[in-house]
Amino acid sequence: MGSLTWSLVVATLNREDCLVRSLRANTSQSRPPKQVIVVDSSADWEKVRARVLTELAPRTPGVEWVYVPSDQRSLTRQRNLGFVHCTSDVAFFLDDDSFMYPDCAEEIMRVYQADVNAELGGVCAGLAAEPPPSPSAVPNGPAGETQSESPADSSGSSALSWIKSSMSPLWYQERLFLPYDGSFHPRSVAGIPRDVGVPVALFHGCRMTFRAPAVRAAGGFQEMLVRGAYGEDADFSYRVSRQGALIMAVRARLFHEQTPAQRAKVSVTVCLVLLNAIALYRLNAEGVGAGNGLGSTSAFLAKRLLLELLADCARGARELPNARGVWRALRHLPEVLRIPRHQLPSAYADLQRRLLERG
Repeated sequence: MGSLTWSLVVATLNREDCLVRSLRANTSQSRPPKQVIVVDSSADWEKVRARVLTELAPRTPGVEWVYVPSDQRSLTRQRNLGFVHCTSDVAFFLDDDSFMYPDCAEEIMRVYQADVNAELGGVCAGLAAEPPPSPSAVPNGPAGETQSESPADSSGSSALSWIKSSMSPLWYQERLFLPYDGSFHPRSVAGIPRDVGVPVALFHGCRMTFRAPAVRAAGGFQEMLVRGAYGEDADFSYRVSRQGALIMAVRARLFHEQTPAQRAKVSVTVCLVLLNAIALYRLNAEGVGAGNGLGSTSAFLAKRLLLELLADCARGARELPNARGVWRALRHLPEVLRIPRHQLPSAYADLQRRLLERG
């Protein structure tokens, strides 16, 4: 097997400085990309493109730079538009606030190279607690401990600490997703020992990479999900996992800065996270008809209501924004279940836009 190539695909909106910093870090790799593809839905995208191509492209001889606008402000649409330009073996779909350590891409590609039987669908990096050294600095040892959660809250609240330490598994990605086949598909890959790569069920969007053929076979990202497209990463990685294994590269490290963005208020976000999972389930699960799924989806939302209420109480949020988001999802559940399956891509996209506009 020859040396595999990789392309960096980044969707961005109104985060120029963060984008430039992340591109600088993610192109300063011990194993550089073949391509950098940016899809920008900002109004001033041409100005940002000029800066990127002036400041960064000259520093990466031999790397092809593609910087294009998006016809929609939609993460899934932008990821798909970016992949159209991908000519590499592997596509790195990273957020514009994701920062790879200098050897991260090399470690990820090492896992792909070890997959002699082409069993892999995708590889993700592990999350690091601290940002990597700047590209001009010399790495001075391993970073903070790899973690699967966001940076720790410094509020000092004992209740919040209890929630995070004792109940954090209840907020794992798998708990916010309804598997289309009734279960997840984690599996090991021949030639990849567990100290190099471990099987996982789903990927987080900030750190996911896929073989290009796996992206095509899965049909790309689901454009039924609009704007921030909550759950698009779980949906796509699950669909890939039906055919190919998902592995986390143990030695690959990435820091997710989680830069503040223009987001809907908390109750709307929670509502969409949950309704998106249900709409995706209806679209992809076999045998789900127009009126089916009320019992399982109602139970799913009822459990979330209790958990989000606990989260509100732990944070001292008197207005209970998380719990109110679940109530909103419960109110809209019958509408989602009434939509004929073949009309979901358009009708459910319209529902998301209405919820976002109402705020």
